[in-house]
Order: sequence, then structure tokens, then C-alpha cells
Amino acid sequence: MGYQLIANNRMRVQANGLAWSQFLTEDGLHASNPPWGYVVKQSLKTGKIIWKTPVGYNYEYNKISPTGTSIFGGTALNSGNILFVTGTYDKMFYALNTKNGKILWEYQMNAAGSAPPTIFKHKDKQYVAVVSTDLNSINIPTYKVNYKIDW
Repeated sequence: MGYQLIANNRMRVQANGLAWSQFLTEDGLHASNPPWGYVVKQSLKTGKIIWKTPVGYNYEYNKISPTGTSIFGGTALNSGNILFVTGTYDKMFYALNTKNGKILWEYQMNAAGSAPPTIFKHKDKQYVAVVSTDLNSINIPTYKVNYKIDW
């Protein structure tokens, strides 16, 4: 598949020259094993990791399950203990159960989330808004996605 990190006793990685440099192989994959990005629930009292969930798909590497990607958007927690995540390379918007880390819901957006989701209440209904401007492009349209939360 061409995803070898080491060939002929030489590691094949290079910096991409961008402000957010990453340690990547020639194939554009992270120079470590997946998951490459995840959300973690950790006890502040003990330091123990309670759960760790990969968030984001790298479709060239694995089309079936999340491999995790870098997260350049952010997270927001609502009053119903649902954690919203944006900013992965796959342009998905995720909702996670904070009790066990399972992905409850995912939605394909037109562009990647570029800021943490905003949660607000209007007329006793809770909403979440996402600003999505993509991660690598400047001259593209900005999308704003609003969802009503019925959980």
C-alpha cells in the first residue's frame, strides 16, 4: 500500500513547511501508528484516563473505522453531557457520549470546522452552531451550520 515508514533502513519523513508543521511520511500520513487524533476524558483528581476515542477518518488509510485526525476546530459540552467536536480533516461534525466516549452522531459538512462549536438556548430549545471555513484554504465560502438538539 505504500505506507512504509522505514525502507532500506531510512525513515522517510519531511516537514511540510507550513506554520502548523507535522511529522509526516512521503504518503502524507503521520509518522506514528494510528490513532492520529482522539478525544480523551481524564480524571483531574487522579490523572487516570477514563476513555479515549479516535475522532476523524483518514479515508486513504482506513475507510471503515475512525483512524483519528488532527483536530483544528475544538470541542463544546452541552448540559446533556454531549461533547461536540469539529475541525477534523474529514469535514465531519461529531457528538460524543461523555460517559463512555462513544460517537453518538456524525454529520458530513461542506468544509471542516474551524472553531469550537457554539451552544446556545432559544425559547427553551438548545442549539449548536458551527463555523466551517475549511482548514487549508483562504478563498473559499464560509459555511455556518445550525442544529437543534432534541436529546
